[in-house]
Amino acid sequence: MISPSWMTEDRDEEKAEEEKESIMSAESEGITPKKRKTQSLDSTANERTALTESIASDDDGDNDDDDDDDEEIQDDASAMDAAVSGLHSKIMNDNPTADELVSEVRAVQTFCALPRNERAFLLLAALYYEDTERLLSPPKSADKQVLIALLKECGANGLICGLEKIATVTNSLLAPKFPILLKFLYDADVLEEQQLLQWYKAEPNRDIDLPEAVSDSDHSALLKATLPFIKWLEEADEEDDDDDDDDDDDD
Repeated sequence: MISPSWMTEDRDEEKAEEEKESIMSAESEGITPKKRKTQSLDSTANERTALTESIASDDDGDNDDDDDDDEEIQDDASAMDAAVSGLHSKIMNDNPTADELVSEVRAVQTFCALPRNERAFLLLAALYYEDTERLLSPPKSADKQVLIALLKECGANGLICGLEKIATVTNSLLAPKFPILLKFLYDADVLEEQQLLQWYKAEPNRDIDLPEAVSDSDHSALLKATLPFIKWLEEADEEDDDDDDDDDDDD
C-alpha cells in the first residue's frame, strides 16, 4: 500500500528533527560523530565476542557429553569382558552343571549391571570362549545341556539373539554361516521348527532378547542369510501336514 505524500513528508521532517536532536545531545556530552562511530563498532565487536564465547561454551558442553558417553561405553565393554572371562574360568575350573551355570550367569549379569538382553550372550561367549567356530559343528553333549538350560532361562528368541551377537560382534565370519549354525541346533533338538520360524518372523525385543550391539542392519543381514533354511523348514512342515492328512484318510 502506497502512503499519501503528506504522510511521507511529515515522517521525513520528524526523522530529520530526531537526528538533529540526537547530534546536539551528543555534542553537548562531548561525543563527536567519529566517537559515536567508534562506540558503535566497539559495541558490535563486544556482541560478537560474547556470541563466540557462548558458542564455544556450548561446544565444550557437547564435548563433555561425548566424553561421558565414550567412558560409559568403555565401562560396559570392560564389565562385559570381565563377566565373560569369569564365567569361562568357572566352566574350566569348577565343572559346574548346566543349571549352575545359568544361575551363575544370572548373578554375574546383575552384579555387573549389564542389560538382561546380554544374558544369553554372556554364557554363549563363555561356553565358546575363543572357539566360536565350534558352533559350526554338532554340539557336544555337555554343550547341548548348557544350551537347553539357557533356552529355558532366556527363551528361544533370547538364545538365538545371543547367537546373533556371537555371529556379528564376536566373530563376524560366522554371520554368512548363521543358518548352518541354526541347522546344527535344530538337528540336535535344541531348537524346534516353530521356535525358529517365530524368531524369523517376529520383531526382535531389544529390551529382553536382542543385545544393543547387534544393529538393525546386522539383524536384517542374518535374516536374509537364513531365508533358505527357513523356507526349507516351512516346506518340511507342509509335507508333514500332507502326510498327516493322508494318514487320516487311510483311517
